[in-house]
Amino acid sequence: MRLARVAAFLVLSPLLLVVSVRAQCGSSSTSTTWSDGNGSWAVSSNWTSGLPNDSTLYACILDGTSTVTLDTGESILGLQLASGNGLNINTSGGLNMFGGPKSPTGIRNSGTINNIGGISVAQSELTNSGQLNNSGAIGLSLSGLENSGNLNNSGAAIINIEGPITNSGTVNNSGTINQYYFGGIDPQFTNSGIINNSGTLSNSGTLNNSGTVNNSGTINNSVGTFMNSGNVTISSAGLFTTTLDNNYIQTAGSTILDGTLTATGDATIVDIQGGILGGTGTINGNVLMAGTMMPGDAPGTLTIIGNYEQTSTGIFYEQMSPYSQAFLDVSGNVVLDQGAMLEIALLNGYDPLGQTISIMDFSALSGQFANGSSFWDDGYLWDITYRQHEIDVSAVQAPEPSSLLLLFIGITALAFYAHRKMDKTESLA
Repeated sequence: MRLARVAAFLVLSPLLLVVSVRAQCGSSSTSTTWSDGNGSWAVSSNWTSGLPNDSTLYACILDGTSTVTLDTGESILGLQLASGNGLNINTSGGLNMFGGPKSPTGIRNSGTINNIGGISVAQSELTNSGQLNNSGAIGLSLSGLENSGNLNNSGAAIINIEGPITNSGTVNNSGTINQYYFGGIDPQFTNSGIINNSGTLSNSGTLNNSGTVNNSGTINNSVGTFMNSGNVTISSAGLFTTTLDNNYIQTAGSTILDGTLTATGDATIVDIQGGILGGTGTINGNVLMAGTMMPGDAPGTLTIIGNYEQTSTGIFYEQMSPYSQAFLDVSGNVVLDQGAMLEIALLNGYDPLGQTISIMDFSALSGQFANGSSFWDDGYLWDITYRQHEIDVSAVQAPEPSSLLLLFIGITALAFYAHRKMDKTESLA
């Protein structure tokens, strides 16, 4: 029986459900409509054609202005909440939904759902374009999650088995969200919105980010590849882990790392194909840089426990201020491919003339920057020195103020002479 399959997935205790709605429910053989006004779901007199219960799976549309209280465990085909309505599930509550031919199936929320108890959705989808606040448990079996509204999770888990997660809204997670890789199918996790994670987010599929990820908690990418073309910030307390030979790949955008990024596995790397990698955190793993390496925030030191290779399109962007300079600390080997460039930016009026500054260290070095042994950048002539375990730059020359002053005086005198000659010509005429 359908009901038995639902109960086998997740057993939920009795439910308190408060909905500011008018409810109309129906199955292939039975339909019933909630009468306007407040009352208990379990009171049959509140329904025009009988009480929805486990003996018949109803597809329910809630689109009015009433308050419905559900304080018994129920199994239905689907539940739809219109804008302005609310659904409150208390700690003793639970709602089972099993997908079927009747519409709607699963949960479609344009209002507000507050779940403290439990929700189970099987072979369907949870779609939220309103407000979904979860401090309980939500189980999605062979089902997907689509969020274009606000999803606030402080609960035990949102479980997604063999189904996609799509977010174009905002997800605030201070609890636990798990997406499981099941049955040989890669459940895609696609984010074009905002994810603020201070809890634990475990993804077992491919996570594609073109939006914003702010991580001060833990993100585990254990099976699929992480693809970033948006903006990722990993704060000082944040941890991002990708394992099992699945790379951290960035094609555009930025990763600002002040916490820890761990890429474990024999073939796992942090592969920056475009955009910026910066911050003052630590990378446990090897880095391939075809974009822009920008150590530090203000600036500061970025640490790599592994090897660093900068390709022909890679740029090492060295920032210097009166108070600190950017530095890349590499425990392993550094490879500078032919064409790899070094750029220097001076901040806050810093005058580096006569200063020698170390920009990176390493165990061993192969290759050199394509700038040559000396190059001009940001108004100064820089010498590059390649030592056994570090690279230094020295500011050896700046434009001479006296030369610029003479040029200015010459141009001014020439303009004055031309003006006098023009005045004399006009007086003779």
